[in-house]
Amino acid sequence: MSVQDLESRIEDISADIERQKAVLRLLECDKSLLQRQLNAVRDPVGRLPPEISSEIFVQCLPLDPRFHELHEAPALLLNVCNAWTDIAVSNPKLWSTMNIHIPGPGGLAAAVQKRLQRASSHLLNVAMVGPLDPTVATLIWGHSSQLGRLVLSAGHREMEDDPDEDERLLSLAPNISDLVLWDVELMEEEQGVDGVGETLLPNLPQLLFSSYNTEVGESHKILQHIRAPRLEKLTLESPTGEADIISFLRRSSPPLQELNIGDASKAGLGSLDEVLALVPTLTRLEVEWVEIGRAKQLFNILAQPGVLPNLRILELNHMEKTSEAFWNAVLGVLSACRSKLRTVRIAYHFRVPMKYIPSDVLTGLRALVESDGMDIWLGSGRRPDQNELFT
Repeated sequence: MSVQDLESRIEDISADIERQKAVLRLLECDKSLLQRQLNAVRDPVGRLPPEISSEIFVQCLPLDPRFHELHEAPALLLNVCNAWTDIAVSNPKLWSTMNIHIPGPGGLAAAVQKRLQRASSHLLNVAMVGPLDPTVATLIWGHSSQLGRLVLSAGHREMEDDPDEDERLLSLAPNISDLVLWDVELMEEEQGVDGVGETLLPNLPQLLFSSYNTEVGESHKILQHIRAPRLEKLTLESPTGEADIISFLRRSSPPLQELNIGDASKAGLGSLDEVLALVPTLTRLEVEWVEIGRAKQLFNILAQPGVLPNLRILELNHMEKTSEAFWNAVLGVLSACRSKLRTVRIAYHFRVPMKYIPSDVLTGLRALVESDGMDIWLGSGRRPDQNELFT
């Protein structure tokens, strides 16, 4: 064959290959469509009403926004089939919870914007970890009226130098009903905080204040600039300045129902009596890592007439050491508070055999259970379902 004939034959074969490829693409497309139809018939979710399938998707998501990565669920639901995609995209609640790590991968702002668009007007549950990215922050601030829960975590970063960003952070606060502050500071100490005014959080029922630090730092100073007159639950999981806590409670005068102190030995609450005097509405008091001395101080305060008249639940967790004097103090305070306390939990960090609790104390505690109906639990680990004196 001549060169011209060979070239012509190659062109004919190439054309046949392209035609076969086109036929193959059509067959692949037909197969894909048929497979989707078969999946839709077999898919139990696809046979359910869309509103039920949508709720199943919602219930499969973690409750904590810190576990809602932008590239994971519910975004993964879009990769299953068209039916699942349609259901997921049409449910704003699926997209209303998000965890934003800053700095993040390329396209972070676009991903946040897409998530906010799909969330529509639904109440937002947002966690932001790291320094505030201006573009992402602007997107979130633009939806501040929808923020129901906001988790702000500075992590182990150095603080930003611009106080305007901090003021802007606080400017959205009035619309939040649940605020979690984790190592969040207003600005560097040398700049001062006089320029930041007080922020009113009129609808805030829950405030959790935490830190990675084991010693009292500067992050607690944000409490100097917050007033929450409707606060019902306050959780202090980090070392906190006593003066700032007292000042915050005085300014806010909240109808506080629940106070959780994460580490009594480092919480900076030396004047515990002054703190408790500011929250007479308290019904639940929970304290972690209680030293014997601090526990006795607390017992002496609670035994005084008129202190926390509405207290119903007392929990002391992770008690490291006990003594005979401690158990006598327990019996004394529970006897003094028998008219108000209904539930008492004392959990040890290590298991303490009942033989180390004085027999007369056990007898007295059993009497409180039997005569007053007080629910007393002594032990370690998880609390049993049934009301018991001890595990």
